[in-house]
Parts: sequence; structure tokens; C-alpha cells
Amino acid sequence: MEFNMLSVVQLVGGLALFIYGMTTMGKGLERAAGSKLEKTLEKMTGNVFKALLMGLVVTEGTGSAFRGAPYGAYAKTGSAEYESGGERKTHAWCNAIGEGNGKQLAVCVIVEDGKSGGSTAAPVARAVLDAWWAGEENHGEDTNL
Repeated sequence: MEFNMLSVVQLVGGLALFIYGMTTMGKGLERAAGSKLEKTLEKMTGNVFKALLMGLVVTEGTGSAFRGAPYGAYAKTGSAEYESGGERKTHAWCNAIGEGNGKQLAVCVIVEDGKSGGSTAAPVARAVLDAWWAGEENHGEDTNL
């Protein structure tokens, strides 16, 4: 592939259009949502650590188990392979934090011989957080699992 002056102009032009589009979209969102969006984004990204974790939990992939949760959810999933009797097996894990209304709960789930963190351990973590949140809403006080 050969780069020449036209390639540079196209690159700069594409970048300029991208920046213009992002600016226009941002201004449109600001007008549409106003201070409510700003407060929500500030809550979600005000702390660098929380912002990083929020970026890890998305609506697709391993974080999809937490889609639609009635609380803020942050999670990291994974798996650990091991060999037993000449056969390769996998343990699945999920570390998750549920947060909302001034309450937080962190859980760590390990599923022996689980397939993957996202498909095996994350739904278990979601069930634990959901059960705790339901208890919080029903009792209005700290509950211990």
C-alpha cells in the first residue's frame, strides 16, 4: 500500500468528519437529556475505578448476564484450565459488584468444571445479587448472605 499526499488528505478529512459528528451528537444528547444525563454519567464515571469497571461490563459478551439489572453492575469473568486424568477441564469464575441507593455488594463465584465465566459463573453472580437486592427492597436494611 502506497501513501501519498491524497492519502494524508483523506485521513485528515475522515478524522475531521468523525470529530464533527461526535461533537454534533454530544450537543444533541445534551439538549435532549439535559442535566439528568449529566448526573447519570457523573455517577457512573465520577470515580476512575468505577468508570473502568463500567466499561468492562457491557450489554454484550461476558457482561450480558447483568443486562437489565435494577442496580449498577460491574463484573469481570474468566476461566482457569487444569488437567485431570489426562483430560483438560475448566473452572469458571466471576467477580461482580452490585451498587445502587448507597448500597454495595461484592461477590466472587467459582464454578468447578464450569464452561466459561460469562456463560456459567456470571448468571450465578447475577442471581446472588438479584436475591440480595430483593431482600434490600423488601426489608430496607442490610442483609447478610
